[in-house]
Amino acid sequence: MKKLIIIIIVTLLFASPMHAYPYNESHNFKDQLQISRSKTVKIYTAYNSRFEGYRLFTSGTGAMIGNGLILTNAHVIGENTGTLEVTVTTYDGVSHDAKLINSNKELDLALLHIESDAEGFLLSNIEPYAGMPIMAVGNPVGLPDWSFSEGFIINAYQICNSSIGMVHNIMSDNEVLGGNSGGPLINDTGKLIGIVRAKSPGMSYSIPMNDIQEFLNSNDIATAF
Repeated sequence: MKKLIIIIIVTLLFASPMHAYPYNESHNFKDQLQISRSKTVKIYTAYNSRFEGYRLFTSGTGAMIGNGLILTNAHVIGENTGTLEVTVTTYDGVSHDAKLINSNKELDLALLHIESDAEGFLLSNIEPYAGMPIMAVGNPVGLPDWSFSEGFIINAYQICNSSIGMVHNIMSDNEVLGGNSGGPLINDTGKLIGIVRAKSPGMSYSIPMNDIQEFLNSNDIATAF
């Protein structure tokens, strides 16, 4: 009987959620679902492959930030490998030809522009922290509609080794799907705190706001279009 009690206690300890921090705050993303979806776009690209006569096609997600500007991942738009065309579809189903303003492979960020006056995400100025509630919005491959996944930040500055070297990520316990790359990671006030970059089972990894701000500040947006 004593052995059984010990086994039950150990099982409960290991079954506890990873985000059960004592300072978790109450949150509700219900009010953000429709609003965040209207600020998120689907991205389709076509570009030449290294083999003559072949074109490659990719898809992903983007986050509108106002004035027709869209943030996404560099790897979504082909990392400047001869992209021929980029098409953006907004939530209302309208497709736009997008102009590539800039792309940075090291930060894995790209900036697009479309002719649109739609409202975009506000950029958060709150430092992310372990236990912060978050939600990712995306355009998963093979599904006709948007995906939403809620969770909590596990590590606000996770260092990861990637094909481009060591990078910083926001690591959170919400699972995302293929095609979510480039999509927004928001807090419970609906502000943008990151751009989804990668996934692993049960986890997602997003580009933090300091990298996003560095990228945006490096672009002369006023004269780019």
